[in-house]
Amino acid sequence: MTGWTVALVAILYLIAQYVRVKTIGRRNRLDQKVDRPFIYALSLASGGSSWLFYGGLGYAAENGIEFAGLFIGIALAFTLGFPFFHRVIKLAQSQGIASIADLIGARYGKSFSVTAFVTIIVTVGGVPYLALQLTAVHYLFEVFAGTFTPHSADRAHEPHWLLWGLLCVIALFVIHNSEKSPQTMDRDESIVRTLASDSALKMIAFIAVGIAATTFLFGTPGELLSHLAGSNTAI
Repeated sequence: MTGWTVALVAILYLIAQYVRVKTIGRRNRLDQKVDRPFIYALSLASGGSSWLFYGGLGYAAENGIEFAGLFIGIALAFTLGFPFFHRVIKLAQSQGIASIADLIGARYGKSFSVTAFVTIIVTVGGVPYLALQLTAVHYLFEVFAGTFTPHSADRAHEPHWLLWGLLCVIALFVIHNSEKSPQTMDRDESIVRTLASDSALKMIAFIAVGIAATTFLFGTPGELLSHLAGSNTAI
């Protein structure tokens, strides 16, 4: 595909996502019965794709078994730490809290300065994760446009105009979604449902790629393991 074709597909995908969020938001106002645990779990999984492939694998290659600690910590937080999260959710619902900055600020009399300071810290802390997601988008754009080379991940990339457009779309969406009252939770429900559907689609795609890699590229899973055992190249 050409670069313009990839850009058009990306734009259509973003438009479809926006329409889906709006459609789900209108539907939620008519029917509030939601299978929340399953949908919420899927929405959390949607954020693991780019981070796992572009960050997690590299961390595992450099640090070995320490890689498992990341997922063990998350699993413990959402199992043993469930009572804590339950109390936080109840507090957020009763106080109209929509972010970690609001939560901490509420502990100090809803101080604006504390909320602003926490917002700055969270924003700075989230920059590496956003950069990783944009890096994934950049690499995928090069793959579909036919300009990706085997060693392109090791060299410095010039920012592509598509990334600047994506940043603008993200900023506009956040501003539009944050201008409403924190007590209005329909927008949050619609975003969570949209993320859940994306997560399901990604899981299907990952399984398909895994089957293709173990079946068509190497013949059988045993041949794949033999190839990895005899290779000194980190994958």
